[in-house]
Amino acid sequence: KTLYLHIGMGKTGTTALQLFFADNRHALEQQGILYPKLGEVSSAHHKLSPHVPRFLEQTWNFMSASDWAPQVANTRCQCILLSSELISRTSPEKVGPFCDSVRALFDLKVVIYVRRQDDIVMASYNQQIKAGLQKRRVDLIYRKQVERFDYPKILAPWADSLEPGKVIVRPYEKQQFHGGDIRHDFLRHAFQVDVDDSFTVSQENSNPRLSLGASEYKRMVNCLVED
Repeated sequence: KTLYLHIGMGKTGTTALQLFFADNRHALEQQGILYPKLGEVSSAHHKLSPHVPRFLEQTWNFMSASDWAPQVANTRCQCILLSSELISRTSPEKVGPFCDSVRALFDLKVVIYVRRQDDIVMASYNQQIKAGLQKRRVDLIYRKQVERFDYPKILAPWADSLEPGKVIVRPYEKQQFHGGDIRHDFLRHAFQVDVDDSFTVSQENSNPRLSLGASEYKRMVNCLVED
């Protein structure tokens, strides 16, 4: 069986994709693709991630690949799809052992979307402000944030751990999406499947961005309110 691991990145339409996958479990199964519920949080498989953010260590019960892979493999579907943007932040030394554990049971393929660094830095900054985590002005953190999006450095451990062609890299740019939509683009480039009438495609923005004024106001509120 083939396991397709969608690892993000964050702020590249991951929420829209995960909601689409969860809303269309039946349609995907008709195509031989399982989107399991194991380890799911808000339609994503965050609890199956080898990367465990510090602030979630005591909140969620994360599973190791050696524990979840046999359960996920117990399906009649030939393709399994898992999605979590947390996985893209796995430290290089953990990527190889993680891939080895998964490849013991699956042919592993990794799918990742990458976005222009200036765009993704601002989108991530906006998201952190919305969540109440960010208090600093963007000019004080921009340079360090840019360093977080060194794509060759992020992708190298995955490419080194898998055979050539097993890492599918797509640009997060609407003009380059198949059908002009990331959901169409993902199914086409991962599975060679087209979105037809059997799929439900929401037109709502699943993760709207704050305006510049609202974002700055919320940042200042974050400095005053601890919870």
